[in-house]
Parts: sequence; C-alpha cells; structure tokens
Amino acid sequence: MKITSEFRLDRERHGSHDARMSTLENTDGEPLPWKEIIGKAAHDMRTPLSCMRTTVEVLRMLASSEQDTRMIEILEKQIDSLAAQVNDLVNDPRAYLPGGSRSRH
Repeated sequence: MKITSEFRLDRERHGSHDARMSTLENTDGEPLPWKEIIGKAAHDMRTPLSCMRTTVEVLRMLASSEQDTRMIEILEKQIDSLAAQVNDLVNDPRAYLPGGSRSRH
C-alpha cells in the first residue's frame, strides 16, 4: 500500500512538471520557442562532444596496446552515438515525444 501511494505522489509530481514544461517561459514571461531551446541545447552538447573526439584522437596516438585501441574504439562509438542522438533531436524533436519513433528504441 505504501508503494502505491508513493507512486501516486510521483505521478502527481511528474504531472505538474509536464504542465510547467508545456508553458515554459523566459524571464520576461514570453513563451520560449522549442526550436530555439533545442538548438541552444544541441550547441551546448556538441561542444563537449567535439572535445571528446579530440581527446580520443590523442589517445589513439598514445595507445600502446591492443586493449587500449579497443577501449578507444568503444569510446569513439559511444561519442558517435551521442552525436547522432543530438542530431536526431535537432532534426526531428517530435520523435522523442511519447509514441514517437525514438520511444520504441
């Protein structure tokens, strides 16, 4: 019974969060355009991704074993995956909404 009531509280909290998100405003009380928000967020995410790519290239030059090379390849694949997700978000933000194509992955 306790778990159920905690779940309800959590749902209520998320519900009010969803309502606030649908009416997101800037400090002047003007509604913020989602395209602008997503563009700024994507830019902020791409900067550290670029730094990570550069670091991976330096690590590749310093790799001294096959294990180092495998670890670097794993990092590179994850960086590429994250970069692709940022691009997908910019190109088709609706895919991240419930029922969108990304929600099935």
